[in-house]
Amino acid sequence: MKTRAILSLILSVILIFGGIIPATAVQTGTVLDDYLIVHNAFDGTDATAQKSDTATGGSSKEALTTLGTTANGVTTVSGTSTTLAYCAGSSTGNATAKGEDIMGNTTGEFTFVFNFSLTATDASAVGSGYCDMFTFNSTKDVRVFTNGLNATTKTADLYFLTSANGGCTAAVNVGSIPISVGSEAGKFVLFALTMSYDVTAGTWDYIAYLSTDGGASYSTVKKENCAGTADFFKSTSTGNRWMKLGNVNVNRPNTSQSFDDFRIYNKALTVGELQYHLTGVEATAGAVCHGVQVSNFTSTDSSYALRFVGSIDSLTAYKEVGFEITVGDDYKWDFAAEEVYSSLIASGDMGMVEEYTAAKLRGDGSYLYAISLTKIPLKENNTNATYTFTVKPYSIAFDSDQRVYGQAYNFTFTAGVFQSAAKA
Repeated sequence: MKTRAILSLILSVILIFGGIIPATAVQTGTVLDDYLIVHNAFDGTDATAQKSDTATGGSSKEALTTLGTTANGVTTVSGTSTTLAYCAGSSTGNATAKGEDIMGNTTGEFTFVFNFSLTATDASAVGSGYCDMFTFNSTKDVRVFTNGLNATTKTADLYFLTSANGGCTAAVNVGSIPISVGSEAGKFVLFALTMSYDVTAGTWDYIAYLSTDGGASYSTVKKENCAGTADFFKSTSTGNRWMKLGNVNVNRPNTSQSFDDFRIYNKALTVGELQYHLTGVEATAGAVCHGVQVSNFTSTDSSYALRFVGSIDSLTAYKEVGFEITVGDDYKWDFAAEEVYSSLIASGDMGMVEEYTAAKLRGDGSYLYAISLTKIPLKENNTNATYTFTVKPYSIAFDSDQRVYGQAYNFTFTAGVFQSAAKA
């Protein structure tokens, strides 16, 4: 990965491409509720409502079997005596049939999301060892936990790991989170862990997102190519699928955990989707995809080109920006931009010139960048070829080596003719 002292700025660039087709040209984007397979907001006036699963997606609903002290949509468990348990919370008798529990799907993608706070009830005796926030399955197929709990600095380190089924057997440090001490009000953090399984390679990719400002911004940690098996998401066992929220470690009896929201999606969400779906706010920092331009071509041409246009909100805050572009499972490109622009001048209809400024597309202080794909076939086997390009913008800050992703979009073209654009 290249490291640059500063991105090169060009005031404007002339393109032989047509005008920008907006990323939101056709609003047929993914309805994320369709992928929401478990959801507890802990709302309601009685325990039955507070324990109910309100997810609209998936083939089953997994209501809580054990509830903490609940008020105003927040449920709290203390020490190790009580945990929030799903699927009976034991290793037997918790799935009615193979593939019917919460992991009974074959998407190969998951996102675990929860909004929680951690409290050290006694600053003088916080205990030693780790403190579980979330565990799935008796073999800890997925586990999220804290360590390094420090009542003096009021911080803890957050980690995740999975079993051999998930291929990530070494703990991954996601970052530092604030903790509450004694009677202090809970300091809530939002954490999400995505999992994507590559059937061909037999490996898992993970992205962990952590927000300490209510979901407005996220830090990102990736771990890729983890050798695992398909058994995790195929759910072949009827008797060993359960989840728990809260501490199960006897070394941390002096803590409590409060949960405001818990979700599982059978889709690997982007940071833009997390921000929009959980907070209703589109991503405003980092890289953004604005749309795509199509090259001019004639009936005698065999290929065409596309140019994807994005922006960043600062010239000096990032050492790298670019796009990850995929077409199904067959093609993947990873492009870093060499230059950024204040405006793009494109050829429009009837030879007219169109100008697209960064200020108009994104706002003052922002800059555009553009990445091209060339020699895209118009036909395959003498038939007009249809391709859907999934375009994911990213940026890397100067003080980080981690990519931060913006909202991804799908652009579909048939024989070089635009068909649709939608959120991925």
